Amino acid sequence: MKKSECIESQYYADEYFTYGEDGAIYDRDTGEKVARWDESQNSAHVQELYDNWSAETNDPETQEWRDELSSEELAQVEKWDDRYEQQIAKMAFDILSLEAKKKEAMKNISFYRIVRDPEESWKPYRSEPMYDGEPELGSHQSTYGLSSPKAGDYLVTDQTGTSVRTASDRDFEDVRFSAMPPLDEMISTGMVMRVPQQLMDQDLTRQDQIQNITDKMAERRQHMDDVKDHIADLHSEPTSEAKSENMRNAMEELQKTQTDIAELEGQLLNLEEEYQRFSEEHFFKKVKEPAREKGGKSLAELMKSAHDYVQTHTQRVQSKTMVENRGKIR
Repeated sequence: MKKSECIESQYYADEYFTYGEDGAIYDRDTGEKVARWDESQNSAHVQELYDNWSAETNDPETQEWRDELSSEELAQVEKWDDRYEQQIAKMAFDILSLEAKKKEAMKNISFYRIVRDPEESWKPYRSEPMYDGEPELGSHQSTYGLSSPKAGDYLVTDQTGTSVRTASDRDFEDVRFSAMPPLDEMISTGMVMRVPQQLMDQDLTRQDQIQNITDKMAERRQHMDDVKDHIADLHSEPTSEAKSENMRNAMEELQKTQTDIAELEGQLLNLEEEYQRFSEEHFFKKVKEPAREKGGKSLAELMKSAHDYVQTHTQRVQSKTMVENRGKIR
């Protein structure tokens, strides 16, 4: 029977087979009949076999049901086995092919760490539509909220252009630069250095850890200010049992918050020291000191730039207001 002459079974869910008008099961691809049981029990029985087959694992107990199969039933199950093995082989081949393509594509991607801040702006911009929701009417170059990359950021270059990777909260998605120096120039002047992707990932992970601790410190400091404001408000209230209870709770919260900040400061100090050692080991010992007439900096100046970069994490986020409800502790 041809596949076009088969009628889809409303009971049999397997995507590889169809239910024919004669009550038999047919292979969807070849049109061959794969079962000859009585029409009244065909669909339910095949479904039961398929359920047992689908539930099998490497545990021999899950395969004991095969011992009771008839020759026709076993032939059907073996077809499913063959199909399954073919699918596994195809999936493995697809995975290997995808990995090979990915590996080949990675040959055309390079990663560069910015080891010192650019002396001039790269004039970042992002193309945005003139009218929201109507890009066909034209676009303009927006510079709102954009900045140039800094020391510690990364340039990722491929056949499509250059993008920026950073661990900070600065947004470089779809950002282009109209005044970015040529890559060869940045390499020759010591502004950037090429690194493996694995090293870039390790570096950004460490930067991100520092950023997370810094953000937590800013949050706890803001919370501490809120608690202090609440304590000041309590001092102005008339003496009462409720005031005493609220004051005691507020003082306990203040002490706890101060302890949290002290612990975070210790964690941040350790991370900064670890990051300094990591930078000296993997980056600065490889940087060739550029010629002074080309605007280069000494190794000591480069190391100071990295230290300053780490310190700016704390300074940059301390001004954030991360707790919106002030003085609500009761």
